[in-house]
Amino acid sequence: MNRFKEVICLCAKIFLELLNSDILLDSEKKLFQKYVGNELESALFNISYFLYK
Repeated sequence: MNRFKEVICLCAKIFLELLNSDILLDSEKKLFQKYVGNELESALFNISYFLYK
């Protein structure tokens, strides 16, 4: 489980430029920032959605 969390966090960090883009809404950016900081509740679903956008 810890390894899975590390992978999700790493995936989020790869796409940090999303935080400075107009692609995500401000509320989505706040969620994304949590994943970078390793707060992973419902992370897989939301990260998938953000990357889809």
